[in-house]
Amino acid sequence: WLPTVLGPTVMKVFRLPLQRHGYYRGYKDTVNPTITNAVASAAFRFGHSLVQHTLPRCDKTGKRFPFTIKLHQELMNPSNIHNFGSVDRLMLGMAFENSQSRDVYMTDELTKRLFQTPTNHFGMDLASINIQRGRDHGLPAYNIWREQCGLHRFTNWGELLQVMDDDTVGRLAAVYSSVNDIDLFTGGLAEKPVIYGLVGPTFACILGQQFLNLRRGDRFWFENGGMVSSMTIDQLKEVRKASLARVLCDNLDDVDRLQTNVFRPPTNDTRNNLQPCESLAGLNLSKWKEHIDTDFQGFHYTGWPLNFSHFNNDEQSAKEEVVEKEEEIDLSQMTEQELYFLEDESQLMAEEKETIDKNGYAYELPVPFIIVPGDQEYYIENDMRYKENEFIGYQDIEDHTIDFSGKIPDTNRVRRPLVSKPGMSALTDHNYNNVMEHAYANTLFYRRNDP
Repeated sequence: WLPTVLGPTVMKVFRLPLQRHGYYRGYKDTVNPTITNAVASAAFRFGHSLVQHTLPRCDKTGKRFPFTIKLHQELMNPSNIHNFGSVDRLMLGMAFENSQSRDVYMTDELTKRLFQTPTNHFGMDLASINIQRGRDHGLPAYNIWREQCGLHRFTNWGELLQVMDDDTVGRLAAVYSSVNDIDLFTGGLAEKPVIYGLVGPTFACILGQQFLNLRRGDRFWFENGGMVSSMTIDQLKEVRKASLARVLCDNLDDVDRLQTNVFRPPTNDTRNNLQPCESLAGLNLSKWKEHIDTDFQGFHYTGWPLNFSHFNNDEQSAKEEVVEKEEEIDLSQMTEQELYFLEDESQLMAEEKETIDKNGYAYELPVPFIIVPGDQEYYIENDMRYKENEFIGYQDIEDHTIDFSGKIPDTNRVRRPLVSKPGMSALTDHNYNNVMEHAYANTLFYRRNDP
């Protein structure tokens, strides 16, 4: 799913492709994996543009059922999936049918009829809710986020044509007085997608940084090695076989064929054609079988080989030795495709040529950013006290430069301070707490006057 959203190039820039072999060695206990405000309130809501006006149903041959129930009639109403095979038809419809294009448009089912009840003639507007939520949470503007991602900061409406089409720029100019006023959700959704991706450069940056943080800052990340919670190499091999296609095959009522990548529609050639479920790799759960330790009565364990030895019987203490066993394989001679799970760009080019010809891509590449720890200054504007952070955007993303402690070589960084006066207004106590609960501790957000 993530390679489809970000595209293979952005995946590489943010070091996100999963490994095919061995353990991941990038864990940092100084990296905060918390979901950021920008992701939760704007970037991760790009999918609202993809929603169809109805949930399509298909049979297992790919034939679509003439299902005419609108989306708002199905929300909060699970009666249509109670019968045998109804979940199959729903999931196969999602796997076989295309979504809407990712653009500035949303179906009327979301903008006019969201949560509409049978007794009402209209519903809520999800696009408006998203914009207001971003303002309520104190999100910095679209242009500010572009700068933090190493992208060009726009100074006039004409420059927006680098990443947006004429019609979209005209609509934005009609409702915003300045390019600096564009909301993050609005601007991010309006951008053309990154090369072979689904989202534009700004959202690709925010999402890429978030998933990088999740991978590097999660002690329980499934690829991690050297910890008591880590999987064995044999277990990791099994997990790497997993796919959503196989999960659907194993859990739906009557499905016997699916494409390998269910996040893309099936093709007639071998790139993503329908395959028998039994040919899709499944997990061998025997690798998680519990073992009974004969030295410690009643002690069961699974996963890491644990070796307990009594070294002081009087104190009834034991010593735990975690033995890490790497794969006996030479990784130095492998290609990128052999080392990582990467999409074949040549296949994507052929598959999406029509989209390229019609809409084009935003030929910009975002870069990872970090927050520089340390002393920070306050400044006063309109009787409000603000705290300003300095961000870093990487020109080089080699292993030694991605260090979230802030200690990186000066030759590999470019300082990009935030706008000194973003013109933010005060938050109520409720909204201030809401913002701080959903944001990094060091990220720039509103500051109230001290009592």
